[in-house]
Amino acid sequence: MYRALLLPILIRRYGLHRGIFIAGIAWAAVHFRSDTYSGLSVTSVLLHLGGRILICLTMNYVFAWFTLQSNSILPAALAHSVWNMFVMSEITQSDPWFTEFSIVLWAIVAALLFRYWPIPVTQPPLLESLSPTLDPSPEHTLLAL
Repeated sequence: MYRALLLPILIRRYGLHRGIFIAGIAWAAVHFRSDTYSGLSVTSVLLHLGGRILICLTMNYVFAWFTLQSNSILPAALAHSVWNMFVMSEITQSDPWFTEFSIVLWAIVAALLFRYWPIPVTQPPLLESLSPTLDPSPEHTLLAL
């Protein structure tokens, strides 16, 4: 939903990096409800939310790059699925610095991808397919009913 529908609209409206950023914030906000906050202090909750936002933003840049370069959501969906399996494994449960390490790693990957394999200047078909139509003809208005 975020990469197929929301991302092209936000990129067209706000530009490449702002669009990816806004989509990442929305994606992070959806993940808030799946996190557990019981027994945490206010400071711990705020740190957890900040970590969630940062990890989602950095991952979203990589997943958006996959989507825009391939003109398909499949590479991003596959990467997201592999990441979820990795996060649910026992390896990540025992490392107290896993979130911080992940944020740095995803940010480095995103920076390398956008630096050395930039998104083409011309809009890929994914972005063109959702171009808004502002046709003021009567059949497109509610008043015509």
